[in-house]
Amino acid sequence: SRSINLERVTAPKGRPKKDGSGGDADADAVEGASDRNVGESETTKGNQVIAAHPPDWLIQQLLNKRDWSAIPALTSVVESPVLGPEGYPIQAPGYYREYGVIVQPSTKFLTARHAATMRDAAAGLDKIREVGADFPWASPADEAAWIASVMTPLSRLYWPGNSPMFLIDKNMRAAGGTLLADAVSMIVTGHTMAKFGYTADAVECKKEITSLMISGQPMILIDNIVGKFANEPIDRVLTASIWQDRILGKSEMVAIPMMATWYGTGNNIALRLSMRDCDNIRKLKTIGEQHNRFEDTLPE
Repeated sequence: SRSINLERVTAPKGRPKKDGSGGDADADAVEGASDRNVGESETTKGNQVIAAHPPDWLIQQLLNKRDWSAIPALTSVVESPVLGPEGYPIQAPGYYREYGVIVQPSTKFLTARHAATMRDAAAGLDKIREVGADFPWASPADEAAWIASVMTPLSRLYWPGNSPMFLIDKNMRAAGGTLLADAVSMIVTGHTMAKFGYTADAVECKKEITSLMISGQPMILIDNIVGKFANEPIDRVLTASIWQDRILGKSEMVAIPMMATWYGTGNNIALRLSMRDCDNIRKLKTIGEQHNRFEDTLPE
């Protein structure tokens, strides 16, 4: 289960769809699982024992039940190696019951050492810095914040609660902010980041957030922010431990742990007073020749 929802987990070929889970379990999914695992049978008039499907009333009772403590808990489905709560890498595909995590890699990743040395850490830092080397940071602190934006989703299971939002704040248009954000996602997951355009309309913004939270995206980018940034849903997504909202077009509520790492891009972003949980990342400008070389440094 994930929060109060009974989840159906699948293993699609290629890149995992959504977060690798099939979404909320429906009657067909529960019936199929019962057929495979319970092994019900019935006796015919000729005393022949044959397989039987579970009755509809039993399936409906299971779906209406709100306590699935006997079912393994699901906190997250991750597409890349991550650090577990003890600080050691979780990287082999499979389900880790002690963490409630399914590892379902989206691509082939290098195997990390169980106990890395300081030399390993320094070499890894150099590789990360090489990806963003052609972006003229406003200060060393801005580069450090970008490196933190890479490390945060990798270590998201390491601590409870929320993580900061990382804003890529540019002083000119077409400076490659979205590309810089996608570079983070390419390093971490092997594919680009889930995105949506910011709107000051709290209702529409909440719909976008709920849709992406249901899909289980590990990293979410609010792209091309214009005007003063932040509203009630954004404040809540950065401070609440559980995201609760009604599913669009249904009367059902969802309650999902806030495990995603959030990013934003914009030109000279102005923050509302309520925005206190952001690490600002500011770069000055990009030049076409450097921009092309930057694309060449992205991992394949």
